[in-house]
Amino acid sequence: MICRVCHKPKSQTEFTKSGEGRRSICKDCDNAARRQRDFGISGEEFELLRRANDGLCWCCGKRSAVVLDHEHGEQD
Repeated sequence: MICRVCHKPKSQTEFTKSGEGRRSICKDCDNAARRQRDFGISGEEFELLRRANDGLCWCCGKRSAVVLDHEHGEQD
């Protein structure tokens, strides 16, 4: 599949499932668009933050997927 945003060929697993098929935007581009929309941060700014903190969460210091809302996908 080819992402309609970045125009790069990617495997199906790199696209989110949608109904019977897959979305036309890859997960990387979808995540970047959400960061921009929800937090006003570009992909480059997010990468700078991630590198500056050596991949650790800047709120709690845990090594985890870097997130901006500090939920880490956990239910409280």
